[in-house]
Amino acid sequence: MIILTRLVRKFRTLWSLDVESRWLLLQTFLLLPSVALSLKFWGLRFTQAILVKLFPTPASPPPDHSHRLITTTRMVQLATKYCQPWANCLKKSLVLWSLLRAQGIDGQLRIGVRQDTQKFEAHAWVEWQDFILGDRQDVRKQFAMFDRPIDISSL
Repeated sequence: MIILTRLVRKFRTLWSLDVESRWLLLQTFLLLPSVALSLKFWGLRFTQAILVKLFPTPASPPPDHSHRLITTTRMVQLATKYCQPWANCLKKSLVLWSLLRAQGIDGQLRIGVRQDTQKFEAHAWVEWQDFILGDRQDVRKQFAMFDRPIDISSL
């Protein structure tokens, strides 16, 4: 009975979202496993090239960047809570980057690395005008970034 109650509550929450948020959430749920599989079989460059083709940047950016940035980031974060096997930082960042791109928002996919005791770690995130989206704002202090964002001009 508890499971059913939780399910009904989550369903109500989903339907209380506006149409734009529901659409972004649905796209995220579909994209996360697709991106995960593409990365596994074809790698980052191919996956990003496919996403560029699937989500071309519109000719004119939206007038209200802040609302779209917040809504898109929130929906990607919400979906990643329920798609854990498919949602590491790179997959989540690629999905967020793609959805922003489709709305005319030029986010940048960033990757950083660090050596922690005896463990090498890498992390991916999205930035828009030097503001970090959907991640800790101190992520640049935690990871040494590559000099420039992942280049898509040659894709």
